[in-house]
Amino acid sequence: PEFFRNEPLLKRIMINLSRNWLKNKNEQIIKNSIDKILSYSAYQQKEVKRIFNVKSEVVYPPVETNKFYFRESKGYYLSVSRLERLKRIDLIINAFKKLPQENLIIVGDGSQKEDLQKLAEGYDNIKFIGAVNDKELPKIYAECTAFIYTSFFDDFSITSLEALASGKPVIAVNQGAVKEIVINRKMGLLISDNVEALMKAVKYLDVERSKTMKNDCIKRAKEFDEKIYFKKMENIIKGNLKY
Repeated sequence: PEFFRNEPLLKRIMINLSRNWLKNKNEQIIKNSIDKILSYSAYQQKEVKRIFNVKSEVVYPPVETNKFYFRESKGYYLSVSRLERLKRIDLIINAFKKLPQENLIIVGDGSQKEDLQKLAEGYDNIKFIGAVNDKELPKIYAECTAFIYTSFFDDFSITSLEALASGKPVIAVNQGAVKEIVINRKMGLLISDNVEALMKAVKYLDVERSKTMKNDCIKRAKEFDEKIYFKKMENIIKGNLKY
């Protein structure tokens, strides 16, 4: 994958050897013992077809939309993520270092936490609050201006849906499955993966413009509600029962 191109040559060789071995092993298991394969998204569905040469059905993961609610913005943009390289939180930090008048709250923990904190050192508009429990998180979503998602080709984005369920638009890098969730300029912005594009999006999605997207955000999130998920799963299970 593109993400590993900057890794040392030996590491890339070992990764490719491991992937090829797993691919061949998993292809045998899939073809011999699995009745139906489900994918989290159309993006993952394409990857399953490309890697294993098998078909799958898309069933989007569920979100408990009734847990989330809207409040007026307290004047900050939000990232909720594991602090790992694949999540590209450094991209967000570098953008907000150039936007000292805008506030950023970063929720989450991970192996890159210290490096990211050093990157943001000296910038009072960037705040790390660590991992947050399920009771506190809805309030943090509810009071942000917009949510920012920069992960590298993820198969899905539950956090983006949680933000939408809170009536908050999503600024997302236009890669991976998040494109299946966020409709550009209706419930957020899909952008290129660079600092300048993110800065432009933050400037565009101010408090007032974000509020105009509130209803579309909530409506979209309800399309991924857990009730829809469980109904679809029930139909799939019934359709595959062998009597």
